[in-house]
Amino acid sequence: LAASAAPLLALTYGWRSVYTAGALTAFMGALLLAVAYHDPPRTDQSGAASPRSFRDLSRDSQLWWIALIFNCQLLAQTSATTYFVLFLHESLEMPVVGAATLFAVINGVAMVGRIGWGLLSDRSFRGKRKPVLFIIVVLTICSSFIAALLSPHSPVVFAVGLAVLLGAATFSWTGVLGTLIIETVGRESAGSAISLVQVFATPASLLGPPLFGFLADRFGSYHVAWFGLTLVGMLGLFAVSKVKEASSEAVA
Repeated sequence: LAASAAPLLALTYGWRSVYTAGALTAFMGALLLAVAYHDPPRTDQSGAASPRSFRDLSRDSQLWWIALIFNCQLLAQTSATTYFVLFLHESLEMPVVGAATLFAVINGVAMVGRIGWGLLSDRSFRGKRKPVLFIIVVLTICSSFIAALLSPHSPVVFAVGLAVLLGAATFSWTGVLGTLIIETVGRESAGSAISLVQVFATPASLLGPPLFGFLADRFGSYHVAWFGLTLVGMLGLFAVSKVKEASSEAVA
């Protein structure tokens, strides 16, 4: 919704109106959370395992591999978020509003994709996360590689297909990976583990978009930057191969 409304607001009322609308929306969300949401009562589980310490979690090699996957996927997502509209407008010569519409398509597909990947993991793969994560990372690599091959002469349908692929993979990985983290460390340490992996993934969010932009400026083209994301995705795929998923019995 934001990707659809922001360009129209900016063109009609100026760019400040976009940030004002975003701030008001965030404030309303916080107010609704404070007033309407209540944590469910927690049942006391006798004999439940105690939470693992941060020191113990930071030494878990599985969390490091998962954090590397997190870094690679987040780097691709933040770079695409920052530059997708500019890429379509500057490299493929697409109007800004049309490019923003395709960015809205990405987010719409991602909304369906996050639920769809979860259903696929639960039902078709019997609760296994690694095979689904493997598919997502492969599709992320494909999306970056396809973007690197597009040119101003490419049919518009290719850009639409790219948007669908980015939404289905590059923007839809968080649910499956978050679940994998929880099942790797156990529910009693879920909050600490997810927070720790997100800290490990800080380099991706800080360096991803600037590096992508630097490559685009340095070589005068987005193609090298997209190829760079392809290589990053291959590193993420290697990390997926190193993950040892807990058995269904152990998780239960």
